Amino acid sequence: MILEHETLDLFGKSVFERATLRAPFKKKLTLYKKACFLYITRGACHAFAPDVVVKAEEKEAVLMKCGHYTGRFLGESPHTEYQAIAVHFYPEVLNKVYEYTLPDCLTTPPHLNKQSMAKLPSGTGIERYMGSIAACFENFDEANQELMALKLKELVTVLSATQHAPEVRAVLSNLFVPTSFTFQELVAANLYTNITLQELAQLASLSESSLKRMFKKVYQDSPASYLRHQKLLRSQELLTASNLSITQITLDCGFNDVAHFSKLFKQKYGVSPSAYRVNQLV
Repeated sequence: MILEHETLDLFGKSVFERATLRAPFKKKLTLYKKACFLYITRGACHAFAPDVVVKAEEKEAVLMKCGHYTGRFLGESPHTEYQAIAVHFYPEVLNKVYEYTLPDCLTTPPHLNKQSMAKLPSGTGIERYMGSIAACFENFDEANQELMALKLKELVTVLSATQHAPEVRAVLSNLFVPTSFTFQELVAANLYTNITLQELAQLASLSESSLKRMFKKVYQDSPASYLRHQKLLRSQELLTASNLSITQITLDCGFNDVAHFSKLFKQKYGVSPSAYRVNQLV
């Protein structure tokens, strides 16, 4: 549920956006000819892309290039509030802000890059910048076009100077270049997550029925059966080759809880995960 929603416009576009939500909250996000910088001020967010899954905690951010995404916004407990500030990059707005001479970080791809998004951990530069944007929302009447243009340019500078600059620049330089992924790449990137069938279909730009047909064609199996099988194979490997706890293996393989994982594992292999691990040591 959206509790509050505010925007600050620049050249007729809602470039800066602040929203307060009641968790849990899910949203499909299609960035068509635009990109987005999402900063978490309260709560947490799981962002799913065709090639990667990112979890951003409070004071962390995600930079997303144009493409298809789905997000889950999470609070510390059900019905708690989540808040985020988004900065949207539109090519026409950036051209006006930079007077049609874009900086190198927005125009020179360092290499052929298929990365959809980059996570930025908490950092002083980003925190200070986002504090100034929050102040603009609090002092709406003073947030004129000149100030907003300066703030957009400032964000590009801050991002290109972070300690994760190479990763960020790889996304920045390809912000408006759509990336194509094969169906197999999309599935492989989301194998060990708790992504739902609906969310996977959204990332693939397919209906759920079309997704099921594609799975049958490519893997000769249903989505639920194939994903469950791959997760259990991965859990089997981790039980044998790692010292991770059963709880951590459950999460790393994309299962929601230990009880459900243990039940599926026993159905598949005839013993519980802990018993399987002990048997491998004998």
